[in-house]
Formats: sequence, C-alpha cells, structure tokens
Amino acid sequence: MTTSNKIITQTHQDALFIPLECLYNYQDSITYVYQKNGINVIKKEVIIGETNSDEVIILEGLAFGDEVYLSKIKEAEDQDIIRLSESKTEVSAQLGLNSPSKTF
Repeated sequence: MTTSNKIITQTHQDALFIPLECLYNYQDSITYVYQKNGINVIKKEVIIGETNSDEVIILEGLAFGDEVYLSKIKEAEDQDIIRLSESKTEVSAQLGLNSPSKTF
C-alpha cells in the first residue's frame, strides 16, 4: 500500500507571488522582472521574499494586477533597470512620458 502526502510548513495570506521563471539578476545583486507597462516593456527591480520550487513572493516592486513576462523581452534587454529608489518622475522620464504636475 502507498500513500501520497502533502506537508504544509507555512501559509501566506494575501501574498503577491510570481513564477520563478520571471526573475532575472543583474550582477548578482539586483533582482528584476520584465513588466508590461501599457504598450511598453520595462525592466523593474523587485524585492523577493520566500520561495518554493515554483514561485516567489514579491515584497516590493510589483502590485496586484501588474503583468510580468516569463521570458526575456529582446527589445527591452538594453534598457536600464528601474530601481525601487527612483521617483515616479524619474521613471516617467526614462519611459519618455511627460507628466506635468500642478498645484492648486
């Protein structure tokens, strides 16, 4: 007689997770993903948490509903990685977007 068992060691409520295949490393220090941004693709830094054999928890850098690619996007390979420390203004400038702000 044989059995099949599943041992649950931890559970995470409301965790954002993506497949491990979506992650890339730059010089062994910056972890990033290829993220869909409208009609563009950007390379964006992420902070990762715990992993299992298939998925990784994203602690910072992505939000629920963000779309990431499973494989490298050739057209975006030469782009700079958008770092988490950059402001929205710098990100918009890197993407070539104009986002004037007004104070009322």
